[in-house]
Amino acid sequence: MSRLRWASAILATGLLLLNVPAAWAAPDPATCALQYLASGQAASGSVGAQAGVTADYIFGAAAAGFDPTILKKPGGSTAYNFLAAGIGGSLGNAGLVAKEALAAIDGKLDPTSFGGQDLLTALDATYDSTTHAYGDGETYTQSLAILALTAAADAGHPLPAAAVTELIAVQDSDGSWDFQGVKDAAGGGDTNSTAVALEALVATGTPTSDASITGGLAYLHGQQLSDGGFPYNDAFPPAFSDPDSDANVIQGLLAAGEDPGAAAWTKGGHTALTNLLTFQSTANGGFTYPGNPAPDAFTTSQVPAGLARVPFPGSTAWTAEASLPAGVCAAAIATGRPGTTPPVTAAAGSNESRTDQSGSALLLLFLGLLGSVLVSLRLWSRRLTR
Repeated sequence: MSRLRWASAILATGLLLLNVPAAWAAPDPATCALQYLASGQAASGSVGAQAGVTADYIFGAAAAGFDPTILKKPGGSTAYNFLAAGIGGSLGNAGLVAKEALAAIDGKLDPTSFGGQDLLTALDATYDSTTHAYGDGETYTQSLAILALTAAADAGHPLPAAAVTELIAVQDSDGSWDFQGVKDAAGGGDTNSTAVALEALVATGTPTSDASITGGLAYLHGQQLSDGGFPYNDAFPPAFSDPDSDANVIQGLLAAGEDPGAAAWTKGGHTALTNLLTFQSTANGGFTYPGNPAPDAFTTSQVPAGLARVPFPGSTAWTAEASLPAGVCAAAIATGRPGTTPPVTAAAGSNESRTDQSGSALLLLFLGLLGSVLVSLRLWSRRLTR
């Protein structure tokens, strides 16, 4: 045992001199995507210069376990600062208000006092008691409003039961929901609207055995392609899968109690989870929409929460002060495992001294590895004789 401790000590010393933390590990695909988004975050705190994209960045970070309240460039404003600064101009937009309220809740902040505004009161004001719709009544708007009020669980801002009934009433005959929030509208339903509607219904306590849920799942089953992925919809063939639809459907399936990696959701040996990774850039971890030349913030921002397998209304289980690793990693698409360069610690001294230090570290590292191998062989031979 003493030999093993000596070998380990030598190995640890070599790693220390090489500035490679012994516990260092490459980030997962969700973290890689978040690093890509962080690399484009503006000093204002925004990502993609849009409140909705910035909110999705917050959702993804929280889902992956990072503290969303500290997402910022060095010396810049946080993502929440950006949302708060522009909140006054969005109070009439029910979908955006609901999304920002969800972002506040996921950050363990008070949605009734965010950016000097009461987001729940603003959301209440967009509700039409005659149509039972929030704002424009589109599926995403209605679903996000339901999700925000359910997550807030504020007695002063109850969710009208009629709003949930209205969401179910506009479900298409084939089990889908369309973006307009109009039953059987021209063009048909789509996977994204269907997924978020399922998340909203489940959040309100609608049982997964309810016809609205089973109908939505049946529609999604019919939309899954041979590559395991999901298209926005199949109204304009040929249908093709895309990363945002994959991520949204993954969240919808999880909310409905389904496993997106199970055999039931596998086509040709592929799932939405494996298909999603095929869109990740090998250069920077961002996600590219089919037909686009490179990753972009809008496409990438919706992906991390799906990769982290966290549906709406999101997660508050993140660790305080847990920050994203610095830098941008490259995702090894072939294996689904990301690869990156270990973080580098600045070393003092001249280039010559650093070269000497590296040479010594390499020698110690070699000796440590050799010692570990010899000890391991000795221990293994002892096991064979017992």
